[in-house]
Amino acid sequence: MIIRKQHVQMKHDFLASRQVSVRRSNLKLVKAPSLGDQDLHEQKNSIPARFPSIPDQHFGLQSKQRHYFIERITALIEDNIDDEDYRITELCRDAGVSRSQLHRNIKKFTNSSTSEFINSIRLQHAKMMLVRTDLNISQIAYAAGFNDPKYFSRLFKSVFQFSPRVFRKNVNSLIHLRE
Repeated sequence: MIIRKQHVQMKHDFLASRQVSVRRSNLKLVKAPSLGDQDLHEQKNSIPARFPSIPDQHFGLQSKQRHYFIERITALIEDNIDDEDYRITELCRDAGVSRSQLHRNIKKFTNSSTSEFINSIRLQHAKMMLVRTDLNISQIAYAAGFNDPKYFSRLFKSVFQFSPRVFRKNVNSLIHLRE
């Protein structure tokens, strides 16, 4: 019983000392004024002026990284555009990044998934082939890296609002009108 009273007294003394230190360190909290969009824009643009010792090139680093990353991934996809089996796993291997890092960066920089990004590059390639060559739709689908011409046509129509055949017909009629 005596030990318990001593323990309770020690606990009480400890808590009392904590309250004193809390009271001493109790500071008034001041709410920071909210910054409008204009103020944030001015602050962002004034960073190089506030830090003149840091070269200007470091302030555009995010943009340069984005550009370099997207260009590198796009080049890898274009180099293997006709390979139907070139998918995310092979792209990760060639880029030297993990699958999750690839997904995260492509989503951050392009706001699309990795599969959508690969398909968009393949579709742009197919679109150019439709304009510049006389290959049939199936041959273009295989040359653009799609292993199913029907899937290629569905995807092409969902992105460009025209089937590949109608797209080619419209482009050819526009070319003949200009001549």
